[in-house]
Amino acid sequence: MCFVLVLQAALSLSAAHELAVVRPFASVQEVQDMSTAFQLWNTVAPCGDKAFAEFDLFLVYSRRLDENPVALRAAEKIQNSFQNKSEPWHRCFRHFYLEAANLTAQEDVYDSRGYAVRKDWVNGPNKVFRFILHSFLVKAFSSSDYEAFFFMEFDSTPVRPFWLDQFYAEVFHYPSTAIRGSRYRGDSWDNFLHAIPESLLYHINGNAIYFLKHPWLSFLAQKLQEEADSENASVAFDVRMAQLTLDAPNRSASDWENYVPPGQDPYRDDSLLVGNYANTLLNTSFTVPEFVRHGALTNVLENLDSSLVSLAVQSFHLGSNGSLLWKSLTEASHPFREVVILSEQVEALEDPPSGLVLRWQVPQQPEYMAFCELAQMVNTTYFVFTDTYHFIPGPTHVLVNGSRSVLPYIPATSPHCTHYDECMASLDQAESFYGVQLNYHHSKFETLFETSLAMEFCDSWTLAALHSGSFEACDFHGPSADDYIAWLISVDRAFQYVPKNKERVGWRPWTILASPHPPDLRNCSVYNESDSLARQQSIKECSLYIQDRDACNANPMCTFRAMFEAGKCMSTSEFQMLPAMMSSRTWTWSSTRTTSSSFTRSSTTWTASTSITSTRFTSTRSLTTSTGNWSTTRTAAQSAVPTTCEGGLPSSAGVDVSDCIGRSVGESCSVLCTGNFQGGPASFLCGEGGDFLGEISCQEITCSLDALPDGFRTDCQKVAVGGVCFVRCPEGFVGQEAMYVCLADGQLLGLLPRCAAQTCGVAPQISGADSSSCSGLLYGQFCQVSCSYGFEGQASQYRCVDGVLQGQVPNCVRKTCEIPTSLQAAEGVSSAACAGVLHGQSCISTCNEGFTGTASQLRCEDGQLEGLPPICTGLVCSLEGIVIGPGLDASACTGLRTSESCALRCRHGYTPIGDPHLTCQPDRRLSAQNSEPGTFSCVPSACGDLSKVPSFGANFIDHSCDGRVFGEVCSAFCHIGWRIEGNASVIVCDVVDNESQGFVQYFESNGSHMPVQQTAGPRCVPVECTEGLPDMKGVVHDCLGKTTGEECRVEAAPGYFAEPDSGRLTCQDNGGFQGVMPKIQALRCVDVSWQSAHVGSTCANATVAAECWAYCEQGFQGSPRRYECVTNGTENPQLQAAEDIHCQAQSARRAAAVLARPRNIAAPCDVPPELWDLRFIHSCTSAQDGDICVVHCSTGYIMVETEPLLLSCQDGQFIGGALPTCLPRACEFAFPSGVGVHHDCEGRTTGENCTARCGEEFTYTSAGPETFECTASGSFVGTSPSCDRKFCQDLQLSALYSHNCRQKRYGDTCGVTCATGFYLTSWGTQFRCTGTFEGSLPICQPDPCTDDLAVGGVFSGDCEGLLTGESCELSCNAGFAPNSTQLICGERGSLVGAYPLCKPASCSSSVASLEAPSISHNCEGVVFGRSCSVFCAPGYEMLDEVTEWRCQLNGTQLVLTGANSSSLPSCEPQRCVGLPQATSGPFTDNCSGLAFLDHCDLRCAEGYAANGTETDRAPALRYHCGSDGLAEAEGTQPRCDLVTCNASFSIPGVLNTCEEVPVNGSCYAFCALGYRLEGQAQRWKCERSETPPIHDQNDGITLRGYLPVCLLEFCSYNIPWSPRFSHNCNDVMTWKSCEVQCAAGFVGGRSSLLCQPDGALMGPLPDCQEESVTSTTVTVYTSTETATATVLFFIFANFTMAVSNVEGLLSHPLAEEGFANGIAEIFQLMPNQIEITVQEPSSSVLRISCNASSVSEWRSLLEELTVEQVDMAMNSNIQALLSNVSGVTLRILVVTVEVSDGRGEPFVWAFRAMDEEPELASASLVAALTASGAALVCGCLCCIYGYQRREVKGKPWQIARAASDSTNEGGSQSESWEWEEAEEGVTQLMPSRDFTATGHDPGLPLRERDAARLATIEEEGPTTIAVREEPTRVATYVEDEDLFLAGINLEEDEGSDPEELRFSLEDVGVSYEVSSEVSFSGSGSSQTESEEEEDCFKL
Repeated sequence: MCFVLVLQAALSLSAAHELAVVRPFASVQEVQDMSTAFQLWNTVAPCGDKAFAEFDLFLVYSRRLDENPVALRAAEKIQNSFQNKSEPWHRCFRHFYLEAANLTAQEDVYDSRGYAVRKDWVNGPNKVFRFILHSFLVKAFSSSDYEAFFFMEFDSTPVRPFWLDQFYAEVFHYPSTAIRGSRYRGDSWDNFLHAIPESLLYHINGNAIYFLKHPWLSFLAQKLQEEADSENASVAFDVRMAQLTLDAPNRSASDWENYVPPGQDPYRDDSLLVGNYANTLLNTSFTVPEFVRHGALTNVLENLDSSLVSLAVQSFHLGSNGSLLWKSLTEASHPFREVVILSEQVEALEDPPSGLVLRWQVPQQPEYMAFCELAQMVNTTYFVFTDTYHFIPGPTHVLVNGSRSVLPYIPATSPHCTHYDECMASLDQAESFYGVQLNYHHSKFETLFETSLAMEFCDSWTLAALHSGSFEACDFHGPSADDYIAWLISVDRAFQYVPKNKERVGWRPWTILASPHPPDLRNCSVYNESDSLARQQSIKECSLYIQDRDACNANPMCTFRAMFEAGKCMSTSEFQMLPAMMSSRTWTWSSTRTTSSSFTRSSTTWTASTSITSTRFTSTRSLTTSTGNWSTTRTAAQSAVPTTCEGGLPSSAGVDVSDCIGRSVGESCSVLCTGNFQGGPASFLCGEGGDFLGEISCQEITCSLDALPDGFRTDCQKVAVGGVCFVRCPEGFVGQEAMYVCLADGQLLGLLPRCAAQTCGVAPQISGADSSSCSGLLYGQFCQVSCSYGFEGQASQYRCVDGVLQGQVPNCVRKTCEIPTSLQAAEGVSSAACAGVLHGQSCISTCNEGFTGTASQLRCEDGQLEGLPPICTGLVCSLEGIVIGPGLDASACTGLRTSESCALRCRHGYTPIGDPHLTCQPDRRLSAQNSEPGTFSCVPSACGDLSKVPSFGANFIDHSCDGRVFGEVCSAFCHIGWRIEGNASVIVCDVVDNESQGFVQYFESNGSHMPVQQTAGPRCVPVECTEGLPDMKGVVHDCLGKTTGEECRVEAAPGYFAEPDSGRLTCQDNGGFQGVMPKIQALRCVDVSWQSAHVGSTCANATVAAECWAYCEQGFQGSPRRYECVTNGTENPQLQAAEDIHCQAQSARRAAAVLARPRNIAAPCDVPPELWDLRFIHSCTSAQDGDICVVHCSTGYIMVETEPLLLSCQDGQFIGGALPTCLPRACEFAFPSGVGVHHDCEGRTTGENCTARCGEEFTYTSAGPETFECTASGSFVGTSPSCDRKFCQDLQLSALYSHNCRQKRYGDTCGVTCATGFYLTSWGTQFRCTGTFEGSLPICQPDPCTDDLAVGGVFSGDCEGLLTGESCELSCNAGFAPNSTQLICGERGSLVGAYPLCKPASCSSSVASLEAPSISHNCEGVVFGRSCSVFCAPGYEMLDEVTEWRCQLNGTQLVLTGANSSSLPSCEPQRCVGLPQATSGPFTDNCSGLAFLDHCDLRCAEGYAANGTETDRAPALRYHCGSDGLAEAEGTQPRCDLVTCNASFSIPGVLNTCEEVPVNGSCYAFCALGYRLEGQAQRWKCERSETPPIHDQNDGITLRGYLPVCLLEFCSYNIPWSPRFSHNCNDVMTWKSCEVQCAAGFVGGRSSLLCQPDGALMGPLPDCQEESVTSTTVTVYTSTETATATVLFFIFANFTMAVSNVEGLLSHPLAEEGFANGIAEIFQLMPNQIEITVQEPSSSVLRISCNASSVSEWRSLLEELTVEQVDMAMNSNIQALLSNVSGVTLRILVVTVEVSDGRGEPFVWAFRAMDEEPELASASLVAALTASGAALVCGCLCCIYGYQRREVKGKPWQIARAASDSTNEGGSQSESWEWEEAEEGVTQLMPSRDFTATGHDPGLPLRERDAARLATIEEEGPTTIAVREEPTRVATYVEDEDLFLAGINLEEDEGSDPEELRFSLEDVGVSYEVSSEVSFSGSGSSQTESEEEEDCFKL
């Protein structure tokens, strides 16, 4: 339980899944059955209250729907029904789609005969499936995301409810797959499984689930499409998909790996949704386990009622224990409750099942005649034949379709027949015997035989075999099923079979072989040992297990297959090739289906059944004859002293004391009961006192009730002999009572009353109640008094009790019509007036406010509003009040009608803001849907970044286009640092393609525009950078000539090194270089190795470009030399001089002196201060005495002298010349540099300062001016100031212009263009900031505005040609209230403003013609331009249509006028509903057609009385018809009782049964006790007629009839018998008296005796003395015998009729059933009593013959029958069953009917269509029985025996037919044979063979024996024997039943010898005596009635 709840909860969360069900259709049959197929879904519900997913339904036609209107109508009927949600199954589906594959007729091919017949046999289904699959995969049908679809052809039938739930489960809860469905699960393939190709055996039928998201299905779809034109296209799509799937893992492994997930099976046959049972014979008692059964409906059959069929067994074994058949009878499921067995030995069956009856009989004929012997033993309607070589495998059923059983066959051309001599011999024998060439072979063991026909067949077969040779010579082989079928055809019997080809649908036999028959040992045998062996080999061991699962599975070679109710045992290998039956899974869907059935079983004779079938009428006719008498004579001598007894004897009626008369004392006598009394005899003793002593009781004899059937009511319980009593119909039945006479033998004589079930009157006449189902209700039956058409309420059940309907009066109220969804959804239609409208009422559906159109009248009929809604057209809304802003486009809202919506649009270049949707309101104004009106606006769309356009994206291009919106103009020009060549580019924001960022370039030369993405932009030339050039010492660069954006390289010059190695500078747009400079340092020269010694210098650590001097030290001489540190292309700089220094030692002497001179070490020279001046460099530091040093100008100074100063340190002082003159050198490197920097450093020399400052166009961003110093290195040292460009004052221009010259700095450029609303007529211009802006202005002109106003007949104004800034006025037209607004031409060429509000004026509705009381309208307040409707007022019904009136201008006046000449509708008072239905029964009324304001009355009908008096028929209930269409009752309904006739009067001697006899009832009048009826009792009737009244002279309803003749009876008891008396009592009559006195010689008194009604004289006798007498008593007795005769009436009818669409009629399978129902209605029969023969039609004329039998009184029925009744009965019954066949109508032309009981002349009735009255051809019927003695005797004897001698007159019976009589020249085909193959020549009738009659071996024709089938033929003269080849058949009287059964017809020629007739009869073995008093004639007897009576007694 928990699991189910969890599952359901899980499913409920998955409702978002989308699934589809696809139903393809192609054939005509599918189109015809479409409605029925979907109706089935209402009983087998697709889902519960709510589907688990979103299911869509697709109906797909194979061809074009527009080419097949029938298919289109059928499909649209389903579609319309779905849209209206009128069926329960509609709730299960979300959408319905109707699609078509659009195949041509040549493409749409499906030939079930297969590939062998045509290669494209399956082209149509294949193309349709590919179309459907492809459409789902590409979402061509719908954009829905379907998980899967269920392909469900029309032969797939739901058999379990909630099958969509199972579909859902198999998609989302079963293992994933691509295709899920069913292999073949039937049993038709079981016998040849190994011969079936694997792809066919394992293929899943196309009716399956296809998973659209599985890659394998996509692969299959692709393959099917690729193979569409290949050979594989001739393979059915489902088989082809099986081939591809089964081959893929081996042959296409890559495909499998690519499309199938690992471990997954994409092809699963585990579906419980659908089971494939195609071509399987199924019985209705077997319920398939799946939810949907795929298989032909024609193969779903019923089980034959087991009480109707027997099993006929030919036993070949002794005993019953050895046969598997006897075992299977007890263990297998089978329908046989009676088994008849032909066997040599009779044994009891062990443990037979309950209810099984076995009857045994020893065979009397040869074995080959066992079939015919068994047929004679069968008591049931049908039987099947088998023998003890067979057994019942179980479960077994006899399959039927209605009354027609399945007839399995194999084609005669099949190898299963042609390869077997036995089969071919059977067909040959059938042809030989009956001249019928069969194309199909039937097995005797598989054919259901109709017992009566089988016996006829056997008679015929025996006769044919007698003339065909011998069995031993193989001239024949015994009766076969082929013989039986051929015989049926030859005698033209109705073919009550459904043929089924075993090779196509298999077969479920009743019995199968357990062991083969032994070989036929005849030399000419067609069944020999090899045949027997072959059969032995075909018997499988597993099949011998009879419904025994355990035993079967215990055998390893066998497996039990659950099939049908019980299952069967198969060999395991075969079973493994079959799919397992789907019976359960790990989870199931639970559903409850309740099936109820009811039946009535009655064990009594009389039941309240509505269907009573009777074919025989048994009449008990009493025959009385006198059989004898006796007399007794007794004589006694008179004594002298007589002592006799006279007293003491009983004196009551019925006592016979005659034996005691004269008895003396001591003597005894017998007292008898006599006459109609019984008792005694008793012995009486004459006592001494003169009185007899004794006792006797005589009881009046009463008749036994045994002769009366049970159930009849009667007062005959004590009726005495001679008395009358009455038998009345049983309770619940009515009919005239029948009078019975009690005969002397105690038997009642009379005829039972004709009884019909008692009917009740109609139910009480309740307003709104429908009691039609109670009409003619029979006693005890129930009926439903439901609410009448158009009313609703709880139905009430009534029961018919004693002629009165009893039940609760239903409360019925008129149905309220709901306004249908379609009407509610109808645009503009107002259904308010129809809310709550009741049945019968009308309402006016008008157009809503804001719509115009003619109203229509709708009528509420049975809860449904009927009629067409008005066609309402919305009024056109104006644009009043709409605000027109820039860029707003309202054109989509022009002409908008009420309720229509539109969306305001923004013109090109504008972006919408707010909700653009407007709806046309009923007041003709447009209003916003989701926001306040006017909130929608259009703003110019912004363009993008122009710089992102490649041609404008360069950094040297500047523009004024940032933030531009649509229509604005800007320009593109060169950025600072670049110089423009030509003009600036004029750019317009036009919101074009994204690649152009929305901009276009305007070309002044031709006024054209082009997206900027396609243009080159302005031409800009970069400017050369001059500021910031690297001028440091020791650098080299390539920066000269570099322009904006270019880079240059700065490196160390030779002799210098940089850190880092180099630097890069970029030329900025401000004209200066910017970048990172390397640090430059000079290299040092390497120390010099002087060539001469004693050289001093200042060159140590000298750097490149530095000077130094070398000199000779003391003691050496040479000129000093200037050296310079240079590179000279080497890596290390070298000191170089123009000439190297050379120092030579002075003279030796001087040198020695110098060297020898001692040094004053303590006195080194101090460097003088002046040498520390920066101007000088020296080597004098640390000079010692005697050292020489040099002094020269330092770096940054120029030495004037050519040589340096040499100083000598002497005695602590330097001695030398004057210091050198050093002039400062001008700086050449590192001048102040920067954008905007100015300086005064030019010419500055070492040590001097200069100033760097910002120029006038710049401003300081640093502290201020900076000071630079010229250093000794030749470079300036200082920091340049930071300068920024000054701003220009923003450019001020007029409104004509647009520019971006704002916040521009010195040197910046900007563009000037035309402002929005103006256009450029010159070139685009560029301005530059040079302190002020410099440039030329463009030429601009104003834009024109476009006048696109939608005035629409509401507005007027002249706004054409306005320019930017100009205005115009817009005003309302005539018919509207005056108003106006002003519009201005906006800056972007659009008119800006609002439409004025224009309110239409109204018309007056005061029009005289609209004031009529029958007229109503909705014209009050209708305004200009709108219409209104004029219709009928409540209570009136419109005869034509609602008329339309319109408010319109007539000149300048508004008037209301009709739209056409018929301006007013025709109205008449409406008729009321809910009136009483007093069409019959106790009420009558004049309410038919009661209309508004009228009234009518309900009163008792004639024959009924209100308030107890018939004359009181005054109206008791009056109905008034109100305006609401309902009849309201005033008063109460009367109780109307049947008028009863007064029977309170008395007539002497006459009694009656007329107390409370009702109108039209009858009763009997008869004689009272004591009276004798002379003639017959009289029947009186309570009626109004011309018959004389019984009692009062009343012209009205009273008892009418004639008095019975009642004569007084004579008293016969207690007549004084003693001789003592003398009396006159012998003839005294009832209530008369007689006198008794003493006889002469006796003394005594006298007395009177009164004759009592019981026939006895009562009264005292006088006391007289006795005299001796002799008396003789004669007693006469009579006896009564009763004979019973069976009278069967035969009816033969021929109908000739004209038929429209005769082909459609005869092709319908229910046509014969319709004819049978119609004829049954005409003749008051049951349809199953009628046999129909339909002759081949001639054009549209159809002839139908029928025969039947019944017991009805036919004369009165036929005399009252009319042409109209026949036409109506036939048409109504045909139409009821053939509702889906259009255009079938019948018109009766000629009808002939013949009724006969087989004895008297037939009653023939005929008419033609133009006859006013039927023509009675004969008026003789069987005479009515009377109670009169001898006439009754002869009448009954003649009825019994006259059958033997009377010929039928009129149209004689066709007694028999030769077998060849049904043979047509050239062959024919029986229309009743419905073969599955559509082949010609199914049944060919061969030419007949002649039979010759010779002696006792005549060539007797084969004849029919069933008299009920005898048809009439014309008389064509006498014939002795009708042989087969005789074209004219002659019918004669039947002389003897044996002769008749032998098929011989004899007719006596005039004057023929009766003796010859006798010999003729004896020739055929018939013994017959012909009375010489009887004459026979072929034309009938001419005897009179009295002569016939004489002949009765002679016979």
